[in-house]
Amino acid sequence: VEARFDRVALRPYGGTLLHLVLDRIVGNFREDDPDAVARFDRLAAAERALLDAEAIPSDFAVGVYRRRDGRRRG
Repeated sequence: VEARFDRVALRPYGGTLLHLVLDRIVGNFREDDPDAVARFDRLAAAERALLDAEAIPSDFAVGVYRRRDGRRRG
């Protein structure tokens, strides 16, 4: 993508560990269960700390790009 377009914004969203660890079980974390919420929050905080320390890369991101030649599609 970056070979043909200019990046306007890129927002990494993590998911490096969480999508593997929580695959097929995240539905068992009930929002009305404080213990489950606390466990989920600890997992998310651990991943965020690793991402912030650049110990792991982000697996998911959303990007906004602009055509390099500046032309708009009509």
